[in-house]
Amino acid sequence: MRARGVMEDELQTLNFPHLSILKPGAITGRGKGERYFETLARYIPIFPKISAHEVGLGQKIEAELQHSNPHPNKTVIYENNDIHYLVKNGTYPKQK
Repeated sequence: MRARGVMEDELQTLNFPHLSILKPGAITGRGKGERYFETLARYIPIFPKISAHEVGLGQKIEAELQHSNPHPNKTVIYENNDIHYLVKNGTYPKQK
């Protein structure tokens, strides 16, 4: 997890016009690429999880939103619940 945080910080220093970082919970439904912990997480109701299909769909919706209605923040971090919101509503999640 620490390496991801370092990578996110480094990406932000590259000064992209916009940067979206998706931080899903356990990704289920990867097929043969599914990790042991993700398989186990499917059976734990309180553990945040999301399907691989939903992550991909969330990326697509967010990219389309960026083209039609750019997010006011230069860097946006989408947590698991935010990705679910994107997929369900097709709009940006409420600002925190």
